[in-house]
This record gives sequence, C-alpha cells and structure tokens, in this order.
Amino acid sequence: MSAAETACRLSRGAPERLAGAMAAPADGPAPAFAVFSLLATAGARAGAAGPALARLAEGAARSEGAGEGEDAGEGCAGGTGGAADSDGADLALATLVVVAPGRAAPLLARHLSRRPRARAAACGFLNGPVIPFDPALLDAVRARLATDGLEADEVLQLVLLLGAWGSRAAAALPELRGALPVAPRAAPEALVALCPPEHRAATAEVLTVAARTGPQEGRLAAARAVRELTGESAPLLAAVAAGLVPGGGGRGVARRGAGPGRGRTAARPAVRAQRHGGRAHQPGAGRRCGDRRRPVADHR
Repeated sequence: MSAAETACRLSRGAPERLAGAMAAPADGPAPAFAVFSLLATAGARAGAAGPALARLAEGAARSEGAGEGEDAGEGCAGGTGGAADSDGADLALATLVVVAPGRAAPLLARHLSRRPRARAAACGFLNGPVIPFDPALLDAVRARLATDGLEADEVLQLVLLLGAWGSRAAAALPELRGALPVAPRAAPEALVALCPPEHRAATAEVLTVAARTGPQEGRLAAARAVRELTGESAPLLAAVAAGLVPGGGGRGVARRGAGPGRGRTAARPAVRAQRHGGRAHQPGAGRRCGDRRRPVADHR
C-alpha cells in the first residue's frame, strides 16, 4: 500500500491506473488504515471505491443504531464492535467525503454528531475541498449548532462550512449568529458570506455589539464584518483604537483590523500614533543619528 500511495502522490495518472486495485481492498471485511489513506490521497480519482466506502460507513452505522435508533449515542448496542465499529465507520465516511462527496453528504447528514473525522473532512480540515452544498446536510448543521454544550472545535468546523457554502446556507443565519461567542474570529466572516441583503442591517447590529463587548479576540473580525455589510467604519475604528492600548496588540492589530479601503485610510492616524509610542507624530520631529539630530521629513 505504501508503494501505491507514493505512486499516487508522484504521478497524476497513477490513481486511474490503480483504481480497480484500490477499490478491491475497500470492499473487504475490515480494510486497514493504509487502504483509507491511499484512497484519500487519490481523492476523486479513486471514485470506483465510492460504493464500497458507502457500504462500510452505512453498515457500521446500522450496527451502531441497532436497538437504539438512528440518533443513538456513540457505540454499538448489543454487539461486540462498539467503538471499533464507530471508528471504522467514521474513517470510511471521512474517506468517502474526499473520494465521492456527493455520495457522502446524505450519510454525514444522518450521522453528523457521531462522525468527527468525517465532519472535519467535510469542512476541508483534511487537506481536501469543502463538501459541496447539500440541503439535508445544511439542516443537520443547523440542528447541531442549536445543540447546547458543543466543543469549540466542532462549532468552528461547522461555521467554516457554512461560510464556504455562502448564500446557499442563508437559512442558517440564526444559528450562525448564535455561534459568535464560541467562534468569534470565524463567525463574522461567515455571516458576511451568507447574509442576504434583507438581513444585513439586523446582522450588522449583532456584529456591532460583538465588536464592542464580545470576546476580545473576535472584536476586529466583527468590526470588519460590519464595514463589509453596511460600509460603516465607526466600530472598526473603535476596535483599532482599542487594539493600540498597552496589551492590545499594537500596530499589527491595527493593520489587520483596518484592511483595505477607506477603513484603513481612516485608521492611519491611530497607527501612526502607536508607531510613535502613543503620541501624535509631529512633522519635522528629529531622530538621533550618532550624537547629532537631523530633521525627518513627514511623508504623509
């Protein structure tokens, strides 16, 4: 398997030539991890293995749900596979996301809460593209975000997925707003990506509050999102100024927050003040050069 994986990495034509050989091990009773790794490396070019991967993911899922229903927790009821079955299904589905995302989407929608590896793959975390938009998967993502007590990593993954889907995921606007405190850096950009015009004002109000009182690490992102949605730069300037106080991140924070356009132009005085130790820059002020002082031209 290692030789085949190396061939797939080095030759674009190798996956097509090896497609049949790669599909056969995946159809076995218990494929080794190396098989999944090889298929994931080949990506869509290993599409012939899609049906086998789907059977593995779906078969283990049925074993998990026996006697407990589809929404049962992790594990296998009444069987001996237990966590091993669940891990195998997760690995098979994660590989299927890369190999045949269209086939993977409905499976992931049904088992989103129990497939962390597949969820990460769907969000582009395993060096693959984000899974294409799917209405059933969108519903599952919304339901998952509405669940209390999610880990921050999972919330971040789902937020990034919604942002990648853009306006097609506009129905998830309420859940995405609710994710702001947990994913303060990623959620604002995602909101800009999917917010329809008729909801921009209300979304900007939520983001303005986040820019003022939300988690510190997300205030610049929220302020920039307000500017993207409405053109209003006041929250951005306030966030930039706050970043220039001692411990606030300094000039780098100001530049990242300002970004391109008029917001950056308006933020320049604050950046200059930080550059000169918090004092306004005086035209013609000197700087030491050895034991002499020489005037410095102001190039503003």
